[in-house]
Amino acid sequence: MMCLWIQNRLLPYRCGELPSSITTMIRRHLRSCKHCQAAMNALETAWSTGRSLIASNAEPPVHLDRKVMDVIRVLPAPRDDNNNIAKMTRILAAVFLLLLGGILVIVAIRLHMLRP
Repeated sequence: MMCLWIQNRLLPYRCGELPSSITTMIRRHLRSCKHCQAAMNALETAWSTGRSLIASNAEPPVHLDRKVMDVIRVLPAPRDDNNNIAKMTRILAAVFLLLLGGILVIVAIRLHMLRP
């Protein structure tokens, strides 16, 4: 259980994003746990492989920007999400009013039935 907790935090640990108390706990655990050491080594290998790939001098294809723009031009126009939110708000208000009306009718009927 502790190993799963540690392994789920190895990347933020590696990036220095954890509080010092958790960093200390993970460091102590890594000293004694072969499974978590192996997971950390795998993370370090992936990290260094990724860094070497990023450092390459690869250039994008010459016409990439034109191809991207061609795809963007055929996309549908963006929807007006504010309009959808307004519609949903009106629908929820109508449902609320219907429920409230139904409750009031039930209360009125019960009160009428209680009269002598």
